[in-house]
Amino acid sequence: MLLLVLLLVLQMQEDILITAEETLTLLARKQQVLIIDARSESHYRASPNKIAGDVRLDDFANVDELLKDVPKDRIIVAYCTCPDEATSSSLAYMLRNKGYNKAYALKDGYYGWLRADGPIEPKNIRP
Repeated sequence: MLLLVLLLVLQMQEDILITAEETLTLLARKQQVLIIDARSESHYRASPNKIAGDVRLDDFANVDELLKDVPKDRIIVAYCTCPDEATSSSLAYMLRNKGYNKAYALKDGYYGWLRADGPIEPKNIRP
């Protein structure tokens, strides 16, 4: 029974993950993809760059405001720098519970994006 539960949890995690290459393919096909930066404040501040075109979510409490005009069928890809995509997976699960069934966590996060040569841009640091 424990093995079955473990297998189900692993399957659920796989269903929530999307690779940088898959995301880049969606973007190349002109799919509407909302990319959300869910990195911790310390990792965000330490990096001079962000994924090109992303939006910053610094507090999960602000997620409803961030998504107020986003259709429920939009593809949403959240990323972080946590081991095992902890923060971005949590956000993707939260969004799926809110009806965004195409919410994903970027596998290997920001560093996976960089390894895939995904586009980045300088970020503006808030005062």
